[in-house]
Amino acid sequence: IIDTSGSMGGGRIELAKEVARLAVQKLQPHDKVGIVEFYGSKRWAAPLQPASNTIEITRALNRLQAGGGTVIYDALEEAYYALLNAHTRFEHILVLTDGGVESGPFEALARRMAAAGQTLSTVLIGPQANSPFLHDLAEWGRGRFYSCPDRFQLPELQFREPQSTLLPAVQERRL
Repeated sequence: IIDTSGSMGGGRIELAKEVARLAVQKLQPHDKVGIVEFYGSKRWAAPLQPASNTIEITRALNRLQAGGGTVIYDALEEAYYALLNAHTRFEHILVLTDGGVESGPFEALARRMAAAGQTLSTVLIGPQANSPFLHDLAEWGRGRFYSCPDRFQLPELQFREPQSTLLPAVQERRL
């Protein structure tokens, strides 16, 4: 989910695109990726598709431009419902924003996502030191919070599988 509101103008939107490119590069060809942008409303910049379709994903990122307001809740909800129907083994939502958001029932939505097996991570784009809201959102969604103040300090994104799906390679049992 990428913030394309007016506050993301200038270098921030380009920084968000770079972080998104890094995230896509970490995916396996059989993984799926989609891009939801929000700018006062939500829109699928790229529908959910195989991560191997790098040309279409890159084109969608290149088309993003800043302008409009910041309404993130609808975009989060859109991604949540899309992943419910995606039938993938691991589901992760990454939010790229400069932190300015409206009020709403974010905690309930993030916890609903986590209960459905989706993880939610956030990336603060720009020179702000911290965003308590984005930190809380990542915590509620069982993900991670990252800060990306400039292009020289890009985050090392970690996508992990839910703990409940991890099984030991060998199980010892008494016969």
